[in-house]
Amino acid sequence: MFLIKYILIVIVLLGFACKEEFLLDINTNETHLVVDGVITNEADPYTVKLSLSSQVNLNNTIPLSGYSVKIIDDLGNAESLKETSPDVYNTDMNGLQGKIGLSYKLLNKSHTGTEYETYFQKIPQIIEIDSLYASYENKELVDDSYELSGYQFFIDTKESETQRKLHFVDNNSRRLNIRYSTLVRQYMINEEAYLFWNNIENQISLDNVLYASQPYNVEGNVYNKNNPNEKIFGYFTVGSVQQKRIFVDRSIVTTSYEVYCIKQILQA
Repeated sequence: MFLIKYILIVIVLLGFACKEEFLLDINTNETHLVVDGVITNEADPYTVKLSLSSQVNLNNTIPLSGYSVKIIDDLGNAESLKETSPDVYNTDMNGLQGKIGLSYKLLNKSHTGTEYETYFQKIPQIIEIDSLYASYENKELVDDSYELSGYQFFIDTKESETQRKLHFVDNNSRRLNIRYSTLVRQYMINEEAYLFWNNIENQISLDNVLYASQPYNVEGNVYNKNNPNEKIFGYFTVGSVQQKRIFVDRSIVTTSYEVYCIKQILQA
């Protein structure tokens, strides 16, 4: 009993010891450029979004209009993006096409002449999706006395020896009532891009409060050519994409949705 009390006291003390007051100034009017763009080997038009960050107590961004935006490859080919809305810039449908093995960079120029750019990044080779499949399973629910049936989807890649688990589709909806399809899109990016997006995910995920870290600025790959000390948020992602689709037929077990409908008919 004494040991249990001792452990509880230590845990409580550790909880208080790890706390550090963090005073956030939400009255500042300071804003920063935010860049969000991507180019891949897919033939779709590519999009770059430009905005200004707003105050912490305001859940929005400020669109940036009137910028000159270009994507350039390492062979000297370039395309100027068209502004389709106050903060969205797109390539043409038949414009610049990302190719595996070539490198690309982004250039932005404001109406005042300030120039921003990234370094060249290569579109990496595709890692093939070896197989995409589904297994009909029963899952035990923690708060219920019955099992939930449905399809668990999996993916295997040629570079990985482990089975990668995807999403689970249960019988509590109409999705498995006739036929169901899922499309997997696999992105290959370089290590720096992965670390950036992983840090972003870690900051916005719901971590255990005892181990959560204080928020910090995640540096992207866009910089001011004349002022490298300027803080710029966001990332221009260069990557390759492979996709695969799978269809599964109607569930082999009567779905919960069907049971509900039958009960409603019988009670009518």
